[in-house]
Amino acid sequence: MFGNWFKKKTEIKDMPLFANQAERNEVVNAVVFHSEESDIAYRDGKKWKGSRHSDKTSWMRKQYYARLPRRSFTRCPFCNHAYVQKIDPYGYDGDWWYSKGDPNRTVCEHYRLIRCATNLHGNLRDAPVGGDRNFGPAVPYVIPRLLQLPNMVCVVTAMTLEAGYTFYPLVYFSQDPISQESLTPEWADNSYGFEVRNEFWDFELSPWVQSGQLRWCSTTSDHDTILEDANPDQFPYLDLPGHRGVQTAVRSKFWQTAALGESVTHYSGD
Repeated sequence: MFGNWFKKKTEIKDMPLFANQAERNEVVNAVVFHSEESDIAYRDGKKWKGSRHSDKTSWMRKQYYARLPRRSFTRCPFCNHAYVQKIDPYGYDGDWWYSKGDPNRTVCEHYRLIRCATNLHGNLRDAPVGGDRNFGPAVPYVIPRLLQLPNMVCVVTAMTLEAGYTFYPLVYFSQDPISQESLTPEWADNSYGFEVRNEFWDFELSPWVQSGQLRWCSTTSDHDTILEDANPDQFPYLDLPGHRGVQTAVRSKFWQTAALGESVTHYSGD
């Protein structure tokens, strides 16, 4: 089982990207298997066996992250530079969905922070290792406080993932310097250093589109993004159906709750 683990002579940087769901699932399943076996061995006092499985877990995780694809999430409204980073498009059982980070992401000088929304469209998974998965709401939103900062603009993109999700990066840019203290946690988190920031979520997007502070990108078949014209009549993400609050998965459980801070919406659907 997972015999390819022993091919350690292959450098991480030389490993090919995942070609399909099956290749990615093999690595994710190996991470889960060796992580669970390590826990069992340590619990039974078999430290040598636990250490061996722990090493294998570490190696498979490195392989997992190295083989994830890099895709364009959005483009800057000021310089059109693409925001590019790794993503696991095959399902939230992968570790990427815990932190969603990429230390080698490509951003421009105007980038300030990224938030997200995720519509899973009912495609639930079991995520036995790696911590909680926080998805944000199922539809795009803005944080008004951030858009009140100098020259701040949010750009939203709808990324259709192989897992069947619609993933919405909500990326904030500004031409003016913005202090880190004025910003907020990235992705779907609310912990900012030693502070908890439960921001106001505004799902009534039309006024922000009309003001030019909310722009959007379309996507291409090769996973690039195109910054669309600022014509507010063309904005495609108004009044989308979906949960307008927190969405979280822990292992095999998934639940939806109200937004942590206040929110505003006139949407009356589910």
